[in-house]
Amino acid sequence: AAEEGLIKTNPCAIKGAGKPEPKREGVALNIGELGVYVAALDRQALPLLLLVWCSKRSGEIRALRRMDARPDGSAITITRTVSRIGTGRDRHWHYGPPKTKASEQTVAVPPHLQSTLRDWIEAHPGDPEGLLFPAQDHTSPIDSDVLLRAHHKAAAACGHPEMTVHDLRRTGATVTALATAPEGV
Repeated sequence: AAEEGLIKTNPCAIKGAGKPEPKREGVALNIGELGVYVAALDRQALPLLLLVWCSKRSGEIRALRRMDARPDGSAITITRTVSRIGTGRDRHWHYGPPKTKASEQTVAVPPHLQSTLRDWIEAHPGDPEGLLFPAQDHTSPIDSDVLLRAHHKAAAACGHPEMTVHDLRRTGATVTALATAPEGV
């Protein structure tokens, strides 16, 4: 009503509402720190590298099927996400759409990761509907705890033990922006 001029002011307006303060400052690694992070990764490197360089969420990468990755490693298509829900013995995997409609997209894999992804696909053949990064049982998605252990080790190695997996998206966006910025900016 206030926007349409029917009333002078909105009686329900609360100053600062809808703009919560972040609980923590996010971390974005610089190129040198990212190099140390990558060097400290173990066999879980590829999913974490895709988190960085494709700026995707953990559940989106863990839900990838073989058919979601181009055989040449040039792109991945995000169509779903996975999470673990429930408690105790009632925990199970839940597949659903990505967090936002904008996340449903085909994303280019940077040239320096394409051969790594292609090699992974070739080394792990199987059903196109099968997971690209399965757990040891070959049917469940890789658990976030597995990625977290690898991430925490690498984050500590690069001097940012407080960095979250979600911060890898921030790092990817920052590195991409720096790499594509006009010279002198």
